[in-house]
Amino acid sequence: MSELFRRQVWVSPFWEDKPVAAVEMIGVERTLFGSDWPHTEGIADPLSYRDELAGLPEETIDRVKGANALELTMPI
Repeated sequence: MSELFRRQVWVSPFWEDKPVAAVEMIGVERTLFGSDWPHTEGIADPLSYRDELAGLPEETIDRVKGANALELTMPI
């Protein structure tokens, strides 16, 4: 993966696309949780997204579920 991609891109994988695989490929620092419910790509129960991250360390889940988005939106 290029350094430019790592620096500039964040990914919010759809729940049916195996978010754990995205975390492993892209890295936890660039993986975000997102829900566009009620659109078809959204998830009706956003809290259930946590189930899709099962098996990852709690700190990783916390980053994906919120800490990464907070860091992304914080002013520099």
